[in-house]
Amino acid sequence: MVFGIGEGKIEIVLPKLNYTYGEKINGKVVLTLNQPKNAKGLRIELRAERSVWKNKMSGGKSRQVHKIETVYSFVLPLKGEGQFSSGEYNFEIIIPYLGLQQEESPAMKIGPFSFVDPNSRPLAWYLIASLDLPLSFDINKKLQISVSQGTQ
Repeated sequence: MVFGIGEGKIEIVLPKLNYTYGEKINGKVVLTLNQPKNAKGLRIELRAERSVWKNKMSGGKSRQVHKIETVYSFVLPLKGEGQFSSGEYNFEIIIPYLGLQQEESPAMKIGPFSFVDPNSRPLAWYLIASLDLPLSFDINKKLQISVSQGTQ
């Protein structure tokens, strides 16, 4: 195949998709390859992102620019460089409490009034599995999970 397209696939298997801060994610990465491949490594990443709008000055004019900011990233190597065949790789990752304001709700309070800050959005959490193939497109899978405060 050309540049790794159609070389195989990668899946992330979880017992559930809803988690709370401090909870452990126990899952597995399932790698399905058409034939054994030499790779730089297999990894799983836990990432929190936030969608933001920022003012940008250009030519004396201000305009809104949309960006995705990575607020948190933790990469867990599952296997180092070598030959990979189809198989399953277990992982455990604990979801940290980031202590950021407005993680759950972008509402702000000023005196008796509340409003939603248009520049701040809740965090989006993802698990991203990746097989790093040299001189080829990596085989990736991105899975969104829900992370909340839980019951108090």
